Amino acid sequence: NARLQRRIRGQKWLRTYEVKFEFGKQTDTGFIDGRVLQKSTFRGLRRHHVEQALASIQSSHQRAAFTYSGVSPGSQDAYELAAKGPIKPAMLSAGLFYQLKCVDFSPPEVTLEITCLNEDTEFIMDFVAELGVRLKTNATCSQIRCVRYGIFKVGDALSQRQINLQNVLAQIV
Repeated sequence: NARLQRRIRGQKWLRTYEVKFEFGKQTDTGFIDGRVLQKSTFRGLRRHHVEQALASIQSSHQRAAFTYSGVSPGSQDAYELAAKGPIKPAMLSAGLFYQLKCVDFSPPEVTLEITCLNEDTEFIMDFVAELGVRLKTNATCSQIRCVRYGIFKVGDALSQRQINLQNVLAQIV
């Protein structure tokens, strides 16, 4: 059991998060329940502005993945590397976004689906704050939820009461 956990944690699996946040506020913790430091307007903000910023950030992170892997982004080596699947650099100190998608846009609340590698909650909260600044407003997280960890989805999870041999074997198959 412990060996399997180490093996799972040792994999460079992509993780997908559902991140909910609000425009117009900046808090001291980066989370909605923190002390409000600054308020701003977001009246002119539209969904296409958010999607344009997300596309720009995703593009720069994809380019960085090639650079971290030691290949030039426009080369044949980069093409062959990309043909094998998502690029997962061996030496990576910072987080990388692979997909940024706006799932729900009903200002001030917005929901993103973020697929990334080598991240933590602090990295995601900093990203949300940076996205707010990029869109000339502020943004604060209200929920960060991991919905996929590599091959495991939320539906694969078992509650504490469900953990028995039959259920575990059924989830593996």
